[in-house]
Amino acid sequence: MRKVKIFTGSSHPELACLITERLGVSPATATLKKFSNAETAIEIGVSVRNEDVYIIQSGSTAVNDHLMELLIMINACKIASAERITAVLVDLYLYSLLITRYIYIISELVIDYTKHFLPFLFIFLVEISNT
Repeated sequence: MRKVKIFTGSSHPELACLITERLGVSPATATLKKFSNAETAIEIGVSVRNEDVYIIQSGSTAVNDHLMELLIMINACKIASAERITAVLVDLYLYSLLITRYIYIISELVIDYTKHFLPFLFIFLVEISNT
């Protein structure tokens, strides 16, 4: 396998573990913490210079925090000279509790803003059935 680093945000670390086990690689180390004023701090624990980086993040209850984590991790990897950065977003309808006509607008905003930073963006929409 090429030089690959796979990171995960705090939204779904179990998913990243399953993906890395399936690929036969270990997840890259990154420390995510919150300052006392609730700002996010991320420390990338490995060198990503000239490596392909994948960042796995999903939508969940703390949508804004997870989106900021993703953007901060993307920026940190760009600064650290990663060869290629790919965001893997699972369940993009992050704001699904909002009124229906606004979901598309906000989701489109997230996609447009993220694509500004990334040439590669994978989106997996997950539908959970109650049956």
